[in-house]
Amino acid sequence: MKRIIKQIRNIEKIEKELVENYVGIIALQLEDDKFEQLSTPFLYKDKNVFLFFTHNDELYEDIQFDSFVSFTILRNEKVKRTRKTDFIPTYHFCATKISGLIRKVDDPKTIEELKKSYAEKYSVKSEKSELDLKVIENIAVIDTEEINAIEEFGG
Repeated sequence: MKRIIKQIRNIEKIEKELVENYVGIIALQLEDDKFEQLSTPFLYKDKNVFLFFTHNDELYEDIQFDSFVSFTILRNEKVKRTRKTDFIPTYHFCATKISGLIRKVDDPKTIEELKKSYAEKYSVKSEKSELDLKVIENIAVIDTEEINAIEEFGG
């Protein structure tokens, strides 16, 4: 089995990937020193990842804020044979990982702006006027310290 891993250094390409992707996996620490991995929709804006929680989300209450978290998105690619390899790849993906501290967003003006941006990303255009954003009561931000992105293929 062979595999090739390429580091992606183009920040515009990385940010495009973060803006266009809809779901990621966050690994975080909860109260009582428990760890959790959660798949979740997100919003990437101003070099940070924003996570949205409903008003009765128990997970939000259990997050150990100001702790280090990791957030990853994956995109599966169609496998293509290239002349650069001496083997036929069976998989191809891109992965972007963001690391940083998780914090609460508590500024009311920022919260309203983020809710609108979230609605623009995740709602059908015809339904935007009917959206009830009151269900999003809590927002957390991953204050980005590091972004890594790779492209891997192998087989």
